[in-house]
Amino acid sequence: MSDFVSLHNHTTLSILDSLISPKALFQRARELGQKAIAVTDHGSCAAAWDALKASRDTGVKLIMGCEMYFLDDVRKTDQKFRHVILLAKNAKGYRNLLTLNKEGFDNNVIAHKRIYPVIDWNLLEKYSEGLICLTSCSNGIVAQLLMNKKFDEAENQLNRLVNIFGDSLGLEVQANNLKRNSNM
Repeated sequence: MSDFVSLHNHTTLSILDSLISPKALFQRARELGQKAIAVTDHGSCAAAWDALKASRDTGVKLIMGCEMYFLDDVRKTDQKFRHVILLAKNAKGYRNLLTLNKEGFDNNVIAHKRIYPVIDWNLLEKYSEGLICLTSCSNGIVAQLLMNKKFDEAENQLNRLVNIFGDSLGLEVQANNLKRNSNM
């Protein structure tokens, strides 16, 4: 068995973002020897039931999560939203994940003919118990600021995440579109 656990995965319930069903995702994880895998669809926990059934069928532990759309303040919808991944580490975390997802839909933003459920700092602070936070992809809460060379603001937001989540914060690293100096 592998000790590797993939914590950022989308399924067909992450509309227009993935072609793999929860069942196929868990079957593949089992083939690769993974003991657990996270399901973090965009803005929705809709895959929870199918993922739970697939988890039971394959013996691969489900880590339920969601890649949330994030604004600094949900009352100011003129901002560009970013992403943050939240993973439930226990029953309280799962309840908070579902609460945040519901709050996100209550505070939705309509853009590009789609409804985006959004959360903000206040909601994140209020419902952080039992959750693990990952900084997400290149559209992430910190990565967007780094790519726009807003280094001080990125550091401030990262420190804010540390204050909320402490040791339950993970920095996601992936290829990005930053230009590299070829002399390095």
